[in-house]
Amino acid sequence: MNATRWHELYSALEAIRTQLDFRRKDLRFDDAPNWDGDIYHVFGLDQFIEWMEIRAQIVTALEEKIAAIGIPYEKINDAIRVYGYLRPTNKA
Repeated sequence: MNATRWHELYSALEAIRTQLDFRRKDLRFDDAPNWDGDIYHVFGLDQFIEWMEIRAQIVTALEEKIAAIGIPYEKINDAIRVYGYLRPTNKA
């Protein structure tokens, strides 16, 4: 996903930021990410986002906001995951 798409997602979610938690996997680090409620923190340096998971108090409202801007996502347990970068898969 490019910077414009990340900004669209950020803009769509900023109004409901107090109802959200984020977990971001950064390309530069291998460690497992922790949940973070600070939207300003998790959206910084978007060029390094491998994926971001978003949890909401009302999941349907979150899905509607993301679908309205046309960003692909998948449901992972109680969260929605948006990919910024897909690693190539190893084919044997």
